Amino acid sequence: MTGKNFLSWRRSMTIALGAKRKLGFINGDIVQPDIDDDDYDEWKKVDWMILSWILNTLSKDIAESFVYAETSKDLWDEICLRYGENNGPMRYKLQREINTLTQGHNSVMEYFNKLKKLWDEFACVVLVQMCNCPKGQMAVRHEAETKLIQFLMGLNDSYDHLKNQILLFDPLPSVNKAYSMVLSAERQRSVTNSLDRMENMAMNVKYEGYGRGQVGQGRGYGGRGGNWQGGRGRGSVRLSKEEKAKLLCDKC
Repeated sequence: MTGKNFLSWRRSMTIALGAKRKLGFINGDIVQPDIDDDDYDEWKKVDWMILSWILNTLSKDIAESFVYAETSKDLWDEICLRYGENNGPMRYKLQREINTLTQGHNSVMEYFNKLKKLWDEFACVVLVQMCNCPKGQMAVRHEAETKLIQFLMGLNDSYDHLKNQILLFDPLPSVNKAYSMVLSAERQRSVTNSLDRMENMAMNVKYEGYGRGQVGQGRGYGGRGGNWQGGRGRGSVRLSKEEKAKLLCDKC
């Protein structure tokens, strides 16, 4: 963790500790026993192990300022307090980045991955508990439709026709379904453009070699043979007056 990537770091550590069933040490679910308790030594051993895991994920400069933390929970709380920005400014920053993100020169995949990362970071800042009640389900649908609109708005104008088709669906498709449709369209365009370039190259090669003329000696009826020139010329459609005159024999 370098400080700038706090949100993704916190998410990764939460998953890692949860997978090892050690999340309770940092969220307070597993309480430190008394020093005289029989379980204290075992708890201390596990807690120090977690503390070392967390320290090893920090950059060297940051780790040095936390090395004297007594417990893994103390270390976790201090890191979150120091690098976890207030939700208000962070929420504003992420929402602004989401609303202003556009595809630009990126591929559809690159654009979607950037947008997905911002959505995930925003979800970490705005913790909303969903329920299965009708209002909760309505909130889920609203969030899904909002993500779909945000994705379509950031796409380049060349996808306007496809965007209009997607918005005509009833009900609206998921953002993942829309992404799949746009990605297929991008790949189809790539194939079509490649075929067009190959066809143009083939036509240019054919045009360059088209109608190579011959120059030789001809025999005249009234005396010495004259020069004659046949063919259309290389890559030339129009002939100048001098070139036209050379096509005629002036000896017969």
